Amino acid sequence: MAATPHLSPDARWVPDARGEGRGVVVSARPEAGLVTISVWRGNVCVATIRLAPDQAADVVAAMADGLARLDARPELSPEAGPSSSARPAPRRAAPA
Repeated sequence: MAATPHLSPDARWVPDARGEGRGVVVSARPEAGLVTISVWRGNVCVATIRLAPDQAADVVAAMADGLARLDARPELSPEAGPSSSARPAPRRAAPA
């Protein structure tokens, strides 16, 4: 099993569905007024993004939309297995 990063008490580890120690850490930075999302592979941080509250709200809204689309997709029979046509196409955010 791959190692995961050491977390501060206010951070949350969210593992990647693919496993192998991949995941993100979401943490609030009240002193800066930001939320940080960092991408991890084992104990190595490979990317970070700092979000202002309105940007973090946009990420939450995009995730909620994505979850709603997953909930709305037709049920697949176990024999059919996943199909690329059963997945919604990626959607890009409109330019600001």
